[in-house]
Amino acid sequence: MKNFLVVFLAIGLLSVMALNSSSVSATDEDLILNGDFETNDDPFFPDVPPNGWFVFPTHALGGWTVANTFPFSANFPPGLEIWDTLFEYPAANGTQHIELDGNDPTTILQRPATTEGNCYELSYAWSPRPDWEDNQIKVYIDGVEVAYHIASGLDNLTTQWIWETIYFQATNSSTLIAFTEVGLDDQLGMLLDAVSLREVKECPFIQLNIDIMPGSDPNSINLKSAGKVPVAILTTEDFDAYDVDPVTCKFAGANPLRWNMEDVDNDGDYDLLYHFMTQELELKKESIDTALKCETYDGAPIIGIDSVNIVPKDKPHSK
Repeated sequence: MKNFLVVFLAIGLLSVMALNSSSVSATDEDLILNGDFETNDDPFFPDVPPNGWFVFPTHALGGWTVANTFPFSANFPPGLEIWDTLFEYPAANGTQHIELDGNDPTTILQRPATTEGNCYELSYAWSPRPDWEDNQIKVYIDGVEVAYHIASGLDNLTTQWIWETIYFQATNSSTLIAFTEVGLDDQLGMLLDAVSLREVKECPFIQLNIDIMPGSDPNSINLKSAGKVPVAILTTEDFDAYDVDPVTCKFAGANPLRWNMEDVDNDGDYDLLYHFMTQELELKKESIDTALKCETYDGAPIIGIDSVNIVPKDKPHSK
């Protein structure tokens, strides 16, 4: 089986994809140490005076590994810049947060223990530095880039915290979480706070709009047929069919015979049209619907469900 990282990103409070979140229930245990960068989380974590800031030159601090993003061009050893209500800017949680461009663009890493195959919820808050244009941060899980945030704070009078949640399936007994500033080396950059990692019961997924046997109603399938069943992934305002990794898709347990891009529903957008061998479908005569399961090129799990009508129907027995 291919070993891949499955991720899904929920942006702030805005739902940009249909999310099956009924089974997403995070545990209370936070696997990240000092994710709020507060002394009440860890009495040994640096305490910055109110309305102050300080760069702590260190390779490790309160569970975090600290590194220069661009070590070969860095001007100083690694260091972590911590703020406490500097300029009366509020933190996302508590009073302290960090800036990921202290003396140089900075990367922080932590490797909490995880269980292979289980799902996890990574949450954090970021804000562009007020009155500064260049703010850029990337987020990595086990070396895979899962988020890239870039924003100007020129028009901001104070911090503008944006909350993010990323769901992923662990592939090892520990998972490397990294936040890295990738903006200009100008000692001014993105702010970060409220990092947490919790196990959840089940990973959510992106909901696809699919059409089994486009143009047919009902979607009648004869399981004894030696033919093929077409299934289309439709491009919508919220999802582009070009984002689907076509080799990952399975329909009713069957692998695709072939696929191509075409405008299936005549709306001016290209859709992804598959063909599956009928006799490879794991359907029963009682089936009334079935699913197409795929992944995006970024590894996000996606699913679409449509109705089916299995024919011929059994005839009633005569007396």
